[in-house]
Amino acid sequence: MMRPDGSGNPLTAGNVRQRFANFTRGTDLILVGTPEQIADRLEEHACISGTSGYMLNPLTSPGTLEDFAELVVPALQKRGLYRTQPQTGTFRSRLRTDGSSRLPSSAYGACFRDR
Repeated sequence: MMRPDGSGNPLTAGNVRQRFANFTRGTDLILVGTPEQIADRLEEHACISGTSGYMLNPLTSPGTLEDFAELVVPALQKRGLYRTQPQTGTFRSRLRTDGSSRLPSSAYGACFRDR
C-alpha cells in the first residue's frame, strides 16, 4: 500500500495506525502483529472484558479479513477460543432454554405461523 501523497513510498504499520486512529471512537481495539501476537491480544482482551465476540473492521482491503481468517483463526482455534465446528440448530433454538426452534404458541408472532 502506497502513501496517498503521491511520493511512491510505502505506508508503514505506524502510518496506517496513525491515519485510521482519527476514524475510530477511541475504544476500538487495533491489532497489528503476527497471528500469534494478535491471538495473544484477543485472548487477553476477552479475559479482561468478558467479551465473547468481536466485530472486525479491516484497515486495508482487500486482504485483511482473508488474512485474519487464514492466519489468526487457526491460532485462536489451537487455544480453544474459536469453534472448529459450526453450531447445530437454529439461532432461536440456541437462545431458548427449552431448545425449541419455534415461538411458543402464546407469543404474538405465533398467530402468523399458519397463514
